[in-house]
Amino acid sequence: MLCAPALLSAQGTADAKGSAPARKLRVPYTLDSVPNGLTLIVHEDHSTPIVTTDVWFHVGSGDEKPGRTGFAHLFEHLMFMGSEHAENPQFDRLLEAAGANNNGSTTEDRTNYYESGPSTTGSFQARATRTQALALAKRSARRRAGTGWESD
Repeated sequence: MLCAPALLSAQGTADAKGSAPARKLRVPYTLDSVPNGLTLIVHEDHSTPIVTTDVWFHVGSGDEKPGRTGFAHLFEHLMFMGSEHAENPQFDRLLEAAGANNNGSTTEDRTNYYESGPSTTGSFQARATRTQALALAKRSARRRAGTGWESD
């Protein structure tokens, strides 16, 4: 993953000795979209056998009504409760056993989920099953949405 603020601060600045400005960083990528509205931004770097997927949904806490908040964050956590093809906690265990990790976050205008690890982990397939066939067990949802629930 790229940390954009750090990259931007290093572009075009001279050091204290007055040396020439640093070269502008260029990250090649392809941009595509599919009929359902999904936008794909792909950067390939074959120097290491690692794959990272980061899926962003353009919904967050800013979309909630006053007095009825916490739903975006709740759904972020429900996405970690498994899918029809990988029950909780099988998804995390499969990734971790392969040396991968995953997490998510919610802000005012987006919710994202990422996985990163060896390219042999099958992260793409795991993400697809969790997005397509989310397992929303009523008991898990009630436990997560219960009074006093806090983020991990």
